[in-house]
Amino acid sequence: MMKKTLIGVITMVALILSAYGLPATAMATEVENRTQTIVSNKWGGPGYSMVVKSDGSLWMWGNDRFGQISDSKDEHIYTYSSIPVKIADNVASISDSGYFIKTDKSLWEFVYNGTESGYIPIKIMDSVLSVSAGNSFALAIKTDGSLWAWGSNYKGQLGDGTTIDRESPVKIMDSVVAISAGGNYSMAIKTDGTLWGWGSNTYGQLGNGESGGFYSQYDTDIDKTSPVKIMDNIVAVSAGYSHTLAIKTDSSLWAWGSDTNGELGDGVIGASGGQSSETTKGIDKDKPVKVMDNVDAISAGMTISMAIKNDGTLWSWGADKDGVELGTGTTLSFVTSPVKVTDDVVSVSAGYGHSLIVKSDGSLWVWGGNPYGELGDGTKESRNKPVSVMDSIKLPTDTLQASNNVAAFSTSSTILVNGKSIAFDAYNIDGNNYFKLRDLAYVLSGTEKQFDVGWDDTKNVISLISDQPYTITGGEMSGRSSGETKAIPTDSMIFLDGVKENFTAYNIEGNNYFKLRDIGQTFDFGITWDADTNTITIDTTKHYEVQ
Repeated sequence: MMKKTLIGVITMVALILSAYGLPATAMATEVENRTQTIVSNKWGGPGYSMVVKSDGSLWMWGNDRFGQISDSKDEHIYTYSSIPVKIADNVASISDSGYFIKTDKSLWEFVYNGTESGYIPIKIMDSVLSVSAGNSFALAIKTDGSLWAWGSNYKGQLGDGTTIDRESPVKIMDSVVAISAGGNYSMAIKTDGTLWGWGSNTYGQLGNGESGGFYSQYDTDIDKTSPVKIMDNIVAVSAGYSHTLAIKTDSSLWAWGSDTNGELGDGVIGASGGQSSETTKGIDKDKPVKVMDNVDAISAGMTISMAIKNDGTLWSWGADKDGVELGTGTTLSFVTSPVKVTDDVVSVSAGYGHSLIVKSDGSLWVWGGNPYGELGDGTKESRNKPVSVMDSIKLPTDTLQASNNVAAFSTSSTILVNGKSIAFDAYNIDGNNYFKLRDLAYVLSGTEKQFDVGWDDTKNVISLISDQPYTITGGEMSGRSSGETKAIPTDSMIFLDGVKENFTAYNIEGNNYFKLRDIGQTFDFGITWDADTNTITIDTTKHYEVQ
């Protein structure tokens, strides 16, 4: 597995900040803002599921919450489907409550339009990177990094300094890269890796050290109508109904807020193994507590939590009504420490009563309660472990990176590979050299540090396979560019020997360019730089040395 370096982290955010026209700082943090392509509703009511397939089609099943499964035009009469039904095309990402972003970055919502039309898609705004829907309100990040909010605001969850509901989006703040809307509160990560929160704070879900228990819901002093800083060095955040999960730059997972059902996962209550009895209650936390290490992605549901570790394993904890919500087969009502569910997971959506995951091959798996057919397996039977439902689900990508172009300058250095001069097609981006991935694999094939490159167009996945000769596809070493061009951060998911990795990579004119030092560190070959002769030397007989 590739070792992440501080240099790589700082470089990535320097590029992000530059794209926004903002100064880079030493506190820069690599923030992931993944597209959401699966949704299991988590705000109560009859259950439903929505997914985006790799061809951009949007599918739904379970409760016909948005009137798309049936021909009913009555707002109060819902039908149900226990099998997936296609409801839209050209969709890039989705969120709860019927929000979806099209491939042209326009944001839409299914809205009831009277008995003649029923529910119809209404465009909300353009130039949107991501959307997150809370309980009767929503947040959206535009391509310029600005954050917008609208909907219910009685707890200050919109963050505009008031408790006035807003029918139309209002701008809240700038330089935002990731968002998550909770029950009645909001979380946002800025470009410098700082985490900000606002809205309801009854159970300490903001994490700012203030809360007062259940009766504090009547004390508006603890709620925040404007964003307040919570902590630094955050790369991902997920808000549940009243608890929050966040990942720091070192891949450690932190949690705070309500712990009534063990949803914080800190294991401080209950019997051995982190399992709790029917009468044991959790202890709410108004400040972040560390839960586990090596975490890559998270999802906070209504009263459950889930995390994907760097090795692709999925872990869950919290409420487990009827022994089906966590997917572990447990018979207890709640679990207070993470329990492993399954392997090879790249995306998760923890809901209210049921959950969805996507595996690296694009297959969708589900489990939980199924009274409305929300599992999509053609039955109404509950499942206490994951079952496969459909294939070809769109894998998540980094929407922030994919939206920004950066300047790339043709590398003028002489490049030696095991003593031989090679005319690579390479670029310098923000002080780092990026080599065309296939050219590098082609030249190193047959050496001690060879690797192969695979590409799955339907899943948007780049695969690196170590210790394998390179498979020629045509066009390798086709020439060396000169001058300046634009590079687009690669939105593909990247796997190394079957394990998802977070490489810094760019797409230039249809080809993927990887940072040379990342590849050198990954496959352990020597890289040196001679400033006097402007020469880069690659030596596959030597080990990589961290600079």
